[in-house]
Amino acid sequence: MKTSITLIIALFGFILLSAQNGQISGEISLTHSAGPGAGAELVLKGTSLGAVSADDGKYVIDGISRGNYNLEISFPGIPEKKIINLNVDSNQKIILNFEFCYTQNVKKKCPACTKSSNAVKIMYGTPSEKELKRIEKGDAKLLPFEHSNCAPTYYCKKCKLEF
Repeated sequence: MKTSITLIIALFGFILLSAQNGQISGEISLTHSAGPGAGAELVLKGTSLGAVSADDGKYVIDGISRGNYNLEISFPGIPEKKIINLNVDSNQKIILNFEFCYTQNVKKKCPACTKSSNAVKIMYGTPSEKELKRIEKGDAKLLPFEHSNCAPTYYCKKCKLEF
């Protein structure tokens, strides 16, 4: 009888401790209408925990013990992002969404009409004479400044879409 009570108390304690784990979830997306970030890798450094984002870009990391962690997020072919000193409390559910700059992998092909013949290079700032001639011929588009560190690389003349 004493052994049964000890076993029940130990089991109850284990259930309580396991219920106190946190969770990180969210969604990975790609900029410039490139869609969800399927295949992104998320690793909670110093643990064996992590996830790979699904086809819809969503991910979940369960069973995180209370503490401070470095969450490392990487996407194939795109420089990785990090969140340093992420604090997870007992039973806490943290939602983190990330957007990766897709222009580094963009091929000269419009994501809407899938034609490369309609796509022209986007140029920023003051163009040279050679670049000005390309713009006048319609072989390039000029924007006055790079409006983000993830600015579009191409413009589709047919769809009026920057990508």
